[in-house]
Amino acid sequence: MWHRRGILLGRCVRHGTHRVLSTGPAEPASRAPIPISWTRLLGLGALSAGALAFYYARKQEVQEKKVRSQAVAYGKPNVGGPFQLLSSTGTIVRSEDFLGQYVVLYFGFTNCPDLCPTELTKLTNALVEIEKLDLDGAVVTPVFITVDPKRDRPPVLREYQKKYHPRMVALTGSMPEINAVAKRFRVYFSAPEGDDDNYLVDHSLFAYLIGRDGTVVDIFGRDMTEDDIIEKIVGVVRKDNEASSSAVVDSGDVSAKATADTK
Repeated sequence: MWHRRGILLGRCVRHGTHRVLSTGPAEPASRAPIPISWTRLLGLGALSAGALAFYYARKQEVQEKKVRSQAVAYGKPNVGGPFQLLSSTGTIVRSEDFLGQYVVLYFGFTNCPDLCPTELTKLTNALVEIEKLDLDGAVVTPVFITVDPKRDRPPVLREYQKKYHPRMVALTGSMPEINAVAKRFRVYFSAPEGDDDNYLVDHSLFAYLIGRDGTVVDIFGRDMTEDDIIEKIVGVVRKDNEASSSAVVDSGDVSAKATADTK
């Protein structure tokens, strides 16, 4: 009898214990911390870099449209103007020194890691191809103006320009002089303040085609390919050559008519 009671009591205890455990609130399972791997960090870094690149590309696109829309007002060029700066050889260079030739003008800085080299290489290759064409002796000179005069002194520019077109003219000056030229060409640039020389300069990425009379006739953005630049420059040069030829012919006709009238 006691044996049967013991068995029943054991069953009741086990059953009661089971009931208590099953009706109580379930404790939340502990979550293991999510490991942060190098792959995850690199992925986040790449995402951030991509977002930043998109931001600057969009900013550049908006700036380019703004400059293009302001380039011509009432049929006359509204960008550009006279300047006087210091060359890489230490001589004074004036904008009027380039009259009679075409100029492709680019603003940048020698410590630019990728954008400036890419654009200058594109311009150099385009000019090399243009020089192979018969353009009645037209000269197209590449000119580089730094937006970082603090670091880009003449000796630095002298080494930098060796990487690009052999006729490239590199110019610098005081900060007020650079600011004045940039303002005339509607070029934006900004450098962080401080004594640290390890910095980048945010700036517009345009190249300006200046005609033989010193006025801006076209603006090239980052979207312009090497072939696009060649087509634009060659088109302007040939149009000017045709206009000059027509002027000579017209002048000859007038002179011949005047001579005939005197007889």
